[in-house]
This record gives sequence, structure tokens and C-alpha cells, in this order.
Amino acid sequence: MRSMLLISCALGLTACATSNSANSVGGFRLHIEDAVPVAESEASMANVGADFVPVVDAASPAPISAAAAEDDVDTDVEVLSVLVGQRWLYAGEADDLGVDRPFFFGVEFDGHDSETGHGYEVGYGWSDEDNNGGAVGLSFQEIYAGYRFTMNADDWLQPYFGLGLTYLHANVDGGVGDDDDDAYGGYARFGLATSFDRLRFALDYRHTWANLHVSGTDVDGDYDQLALSAGWQF
Repeated sequence: MRSMLLISCALGLTACATSNSANSVGGFRLHIEDAVPVAESEASMANVGADFVPVVDAASPAPISAAAAEDDVDTDVEVLSVLVGQRWLYAGEADDLGVDRPFFFGVEFDGHDSETGHGYEVGYGWSDEDNNGGAVGLSFQEIYAGYRFTMNADDWLQPYFGLGLTYLHANVDGGVGDDDDDAYGGYARFGLATSFDRLRFALDYRHTWANLHVSGTDVDGDYDQLALSAGWQF
């Protein structure tokens, strides 16, 4: 009888221990109903990522591509120059009067594309020479414009050449009489320029073709011109 009672108590204690161990660890009860399932939490985070839509500020500028940035690069080069030199007139009358090598001064504006070298030039020139104590004087005023091509346009050493049209106004005082005349002509030029940052220096040669009518006589207005120039790049 006593053995049966002991066996019954042991079975009861075992059942209680099994029931308590399912809800406790180390003497502390676990509230399983309050725990969040791990699988459900991960699924919720995945759904949040799928539903997330980034907000882009409409006021922020759009990124500029490399090609668009290259298109925005300014390749135009513009230079204002001052020229000083000498002219050699072909007219025999000027040689006879001793005024065939007048001093020359000019101002010129030119521009070109630093990638292709194609460009333009416009300028104003003035020359003057007196002889025999000022008894004879010959002066020229000139306005010209033309095409200009610059080689090695993006380098420091830049050979160039140009072709254009010119307008001349000549004035003669003394000698064969006082007279003036206007003439149109053409010119060809070439030179060698050196560019240092915004400064440019050049040695320039030019030949001009023109005919003048002075004191009832046709006069050869052709001349050669050799000049030094100094310019400032904009």
C-alpha cells in the first residue's frame, strides 16, 4: 500500500514539473503570447522596403553628363592687339619724293575657335612719312577685314595666315601737289604668334594690292608691311 502511494506522488510531481518547464526557464516565466514571431517581423521589413518610394526634390538640378559639360566649354578666343612697324611702297613716285617707307601704327581685333583655328580679323591702320623738312608728306588711313586661320590654336606657338579686303584713304601734301584719294583693295598676310596665358606677341608680314589716283595720275598703291604686335586675350 505504501509503495502504491509513493508511485502516485512521484507521477504527480513529474506532471507538474513538465507543465511548469514549458512556460519557464531558470525559474522565470516566459509570456509566449507577447513575443513577436521572427518570421513575421522579417516579412514586415521586406514589405516596407518594397513599398518605399524615394522622394526627389524637384528644385535640385539634374546631373550634367560629361558630353553636355564638353558642349558648354567656350572655345572662342578673342584678342585686341596693337601693331607697330614699317611699310615699303611700290610706287615710283613715292620713291622719287622720298616717302616710300612710312612708319605704320595699327589697332586690330581678331577671333578664332581654339579647336578648328577658323576665325576673323578687323583693324585700323595709319602710316605717315615726311621728307625735305616736311615739304612733302604722304599719309595713309586704312580699314580692313578678312578671314584668319590660326594653326596650333590651342598651343603657345601659333602660325597664322589671313586674306581680306581693305579700304584706303591716301593724302599727299606737296611734291606733285596736294591731293587725296580713296581706294579699295585686297591683302594677304602671314605671321607667327606666341601666346602666354592672356598675352600674345607676333611678328606679322602683309602685302596689300590697291590703285590710287592722285593729282590726275594713277599711282601704284601696293605695299609690303612688316610689324610687331602685342595683344590681350579676352
